Amino acid sequence: MGCKEREIEHFESLFYELYPRLCALADHYLNDEEQSKDIVQEAFLNLWSMKETGKNIQSMKAYLYTSVRNSSLNYLRNYKNNTSFIMEILEKQDVIFKEVVIEEETIALLHASIERLPPQSSKIMKYVLQGRSNVEVAQEMGISVNTVKTLKYNAMKTLKEELKELYYVFVFILGERDLFLKDL
Repeated sequence: MGCKEREIEHFESLFYELYPRLCALADHYLNDEEQSKDIVQEAFLNLWSMKETGKNIQSMKAYLYTSVRNSSLNYLRNYKNNTSFIMEILEKQDVIFKEVVIEEETIALLHASIERLPPQSSKIMKYVLQGRSNVEVAQEMGISVNTVKTLKYNAMKTLKEELKELYYVFVFILGERDLFLKDL
């Protein structure tokens, strides 16, 4: 595989990894899903064109997060009429940006950890994240409720060990302390 092919493969990997997170970041500012997608796509296009011109970007991930944040704020400034709202957003932008980035990266870690679980446990945890009950999961998967409870308990134990301090951050970020613990 040539250098150019590896570069394209790396860029595609970065796109698939970050696109959903960057869309969530932009949507946090804009509350407009389509405009958020446009801003994220533009950020990736800008990054690619910078690579084509030979400019070196130290951290592509940081560049993309910053670019999406700045483009979202520019969009608000240029296309929204509610100036008091825009001023409030601008004043809080650093705090919001850091919180959203931490949240998105933390959720990505959770999903990566869930993917590493055994297939059945992984599937159960994905259903749990969707808010489904043990009974619903059992029916969906064609297994007993007790099997769901056991696999869910074991998966939670594994996640808690693997994620250590971050485990409680996930519970906090997801907004429902009982999300993982209900129906155990």
